[in-house]
Amino acid sequence: MGRHVNVHVNGRPLAIHPQYCDHSVSFEWGYYGSGPSQLSWELLYRWFSKFLLPRVPFRKNDKARAVELADKYHQRFKVAIIARIPMDSTVWTLKFTNFFYFLLGETHDVW
Repeated sequence: MGRHVNVHVNGRPLAIHPQYCDHSVSFEWGYYGSGPSQLSWELLYRWFSKFLLPRVPFRKNDKARAVELADKYHQRFKVAIIARIPMDSTVWTLKFTNFFYFLLGETHDVW
């Protein structure tokens, strides 16, 4: 805890959006605290805004909807996925399907 880490999504740094979610100023994993909460929120926001919502027919990429969905699911995502990543892991990968399995409630085989 208290370490500074960089998280990348598809080779690009994952940004922190304190105007929408301000659990922490840094990302962490492997436990249930504020750093993992921030990471969970940012990963879900990125996934909803960049990958899922643009693929929904007849729906524009709606930033407000992505914020709403990240707010709704990030605590459960933290418990199901982010807190399970070993704290001492320096490299780990989440796949596109991990997000689908989580949303479908199939988290027992995700991590």
